[in-house]
Amino acid sequence: MKKVTIYDIAKEANVSPSMVSRVINGSGPVKKEKAEKILQIIKKYNYVPNALARSLTKKESRTIGIILPDISNPFFVQIYKEAEKRALEHGYNIILGNSFSDYKIESLYLKSFLEKQVDGIIFLGGRINACKLDEKYVKEMAEIKGKVPIITVNSIYEESSTLNIVTDEEKGFRELVEFIAKKGYKKIGIILGEKCISSSETKREYFLKYIKEYNLSTSKEWIIYSGFSVEAGKKGIGKLLKNKKLPEVIMCINDIVAIGAIRELVSRGFKVPDDIKVTGFDDIELAQSFIPSLTTVDQNYTEIGKLIIDVLATKSFDHNLSEKVMIETSLRVRESCN
Repeated sequence: MKKVTIYDIAKEANVSPSMVSRVINGSGPVKKEKAEKILQIIKKYNYVPNALARSLTKKESRTIGIILPDISNPFFVQIYKEAEKRALEHGYNIILGNSFSDYKIESLYLKSFLEKQVDGIIFLGGRINACKLDEKYVKEMAEIKGKVPIITVNSIYEESSTLNIVTDEEKGFRELVEFIAKKGYKKIGIILGEKCISSSETKREYFLKYIKEYNLSTSKEWIIYSGFSVEAGKKGIGKLLKNKKLPEVIMCINDIVAIGAIRELVSRGFKVPDDIKVTGFDDIELAQSFIPSLTTVDQNYTEIGKLIIDVLATKSFDHNLSEKVMIETSLRVRESCN
């Protein structure tokens, strides 16, 4: 069967192709009776407009590219899920790029997104969190920003993004330490992620700042760099337990590290929270159902996901500026530290 085109629709309706286009796109006035006739013919043939042709005409593809470093990390997955739901509400499609924390792969995705003429690019991690980054990667983003808006989440290279959405991690961390102090715990340790990643270094900074402010104690042996996975949590506990003295509370860089830490503690005969308390950060879906449920900080995924799409869909940005928006975080007290 011959594929029906806009010209076939126009011929049968006895109108011009441009009028059919105006009806499809809602881009101009058409008399009611003619519009109804065109829509009847479109329905008759189940006609679907060519997306590429429409994107060339309207200079938009209705697609958004998202780059994240680790698709197995619930923090990125939950933001992605919220963003995808919001994108569908706005009539946009998402192209996902999992970079495996490889900056060269990120560059390949950036090139691919440009070739596909996406309407915006969202960075959820990777190079935007690297404390030591080759200048060529910063320059690459700055050049692309001049062509396509780039939205980042918790980036330390704000000048390379159109909009940087920042979660108020310091507020969340302060509230968590304050809660620990009010419960009467004094000796605190922390399992961080990898060195030279902004989320690790900033949380180390907040840890030392608020441990001092609330008159709590720690030691260099209780400040451990490990990683961002369940296995990293297990390894972090392995390092911590080599010490003769242990902290009362172990804070973790994120919830999945906290889950790994609890599993390792339990496997070695400790009871959580009876023997040692553990806290997470992020408030992933599993944080509530895990046993014990995690005391953690809610990063407000829903708001992040909505905002990154709304900004692109409504085009409420200035290509020439680098703006920042702060998202509130909230303490969630549960069983692992109460």
